[in-house]
Amino acid sequence: MSVPADTLRLLDDLIKSDLQRLRDSYFWWLLFSTAIVVIGVVLEETESLPLATHRLNPRTGLMEPKRRTIFWVRRLTKLGWILVVAGVVGEGVFEAVVSKADGELQTFNDTLLKAAEKEIALARVDAESSKATAKGFESRIAESNARVATAEARTAEASAKAEGFRADIAKANKSAASAIAEAAKANLELVRLRTPRTLSKEQRDRIITKLKAFPDTPFDLYVNTDPESAQLMETLEAVLRSAGWKFTIPGDGKGGFGTIVFSGKAGVISASGLSIEISRDHNLPI
Repeated sequence: MSVPADTLRLLDDLIKSDLQRLRDSYFWWLLFSTAIVVIGVVLEETESLPLATHRLNPRTGLMEPKRRTIFWVRRLTKLGWILVVAGVVGEGVFEAVVSKADGELQTFNDTLLKAAEKEIALARVDAESSKATAKGFESRIAESNARVATAEARTAEASAKAEGFRADIAKANKSAASAIAEAAKANLELVRLRTPRTLSKEQRDRIITKLKAFPDTPFDLYVNTDPESAQLMETLEAVLRSAGWKFTIPGDGKGGFGTIVFSGKAGVISASGLSIEISRDHNLPI
């Protein structure tokens, strides 16, 4: 039982269309996974935002933690971490299936091209055989030539579509590579932001050498009470003491009313970042 050529062409087009739709759906899932990674990175950064996690109790004069704020910051950070992991896994899975779908599409196009080339070869053989055996059968030769022309047109059409698919595949691969690179860049930036601030031995020695030119200079300290800021304060205090500067308790010098002393040595503030203030008593005359 033979199948009409038009039916075969229709089946080929349907199969090719289904493969293309499947590949496109995988690619959109790949982009969705990349978006999940970016959202996760942004949520993880919640913990690094300069949010006020403590408030001053007017009754006791002490800093109290904002438990609700801390609770949501931790939840958002954890959710961000989960989204980053899920997005990276999704990227790996859908990148693999997109690549597999591209390979299947290419294989199918190559099969169609080979079939068309085979049909051309058969048509040409038929034409030559007809000319050799029966020159009088002009109609048969014309029919064979028409088949050759049709097959060549189909070959040209298949070649053009194959080139279009190759261009689409290259464009999709470039977009996927760009999305993965952006996710990697975002992860590197997250690692940098979460690295605690500190001073290397070379930096500490250089600062001490310069500050020793001003011995017995009094200094006091103020700090936000998060662990990273407290650790940096300890480092700066050690540097100033090593330079011969004299430590004083903030405020009235005794830690009295108006100053909340943290760890027995530093006033408590809610600001973020590092700043240096010089008393007007130590300003040089102009």
